[in-house]
Amino acid sequence: MKYSRQSGALLAKLFRSPLANLRLARRVNRTGPIFRKKGPKIPELTFGKDGKMLLVGHNSAGFYYKVNFAFLLGWYLVSYFQKKSNPTYIFSNKHATNAYVYLIGAGLIATMLMSNRHLRYLYLHKNGTQCTVVMHKFFSLWYSEAVVEISTFKGVRHMFKPSMGVYRLNYKIDGWFRTRETYLIFRPEFVHDRDIWKLVRTGNHIYTPEYAEKNRL
Repeated sequence: MKYSRQSGALLAKLFRSPLANLRLARRVNRTGPIFRKKGPKIPELTFGKDGKMLLVGHNSAGFYYKVNFAFLLGWYLVSYFQKKSNPTYIFSNKHATNAYVYLIGAGLIATMLMSNRHLRYLYLHKNGTQCTVVMHKFFSLWYSEAVVEISTFKGVRHMFKPSMGVYRLNYKIDGWFRTRETYLIFRPEFVHDRDIWKLVRTGNHIYTPEYAEKNRL
């Protein structure tokens, strides 16, 4: 009796000995699915001696924050001392002049707060589950960094108009007392690998060689 190749493979699976099934189960548990042709892709990544790889960067923003800081601070000081000597040096109403000076100060504070949220560098760790986030601080006069679990990233959305290309990324970070949710803003000028960055920002682990070995993939 003639039968197709598919039916022959099915009969072979049905009449496989229990010992062969046990060997197959042990092999699957040890090395993962053995017939998985479309398994997780393990990219070839180059990590530094510290076990990190630069994935996203926006260092040039620091220059603009420093320029804005110098300009706004100078503008505020000149306006403030002019107001002290002549309350109506711009507007005939001194309350309008005070509001004008306060608006300059508010712009200075808003720029500082925005710089504290701005991403400078994001490094992918060799384990594929963590990132080091380096942020601009105080008009980019210094920086701060923190280790963040990739699983806490919740995707990105536009911060302002889509044409501006400024994005917001929510994540969680361990504080002194509790884990708090915060966000960073970025306008990436450098992306090492767009596919990997898309996975990271949506909270997916990266199948690095170390991650694959640890999880037996």
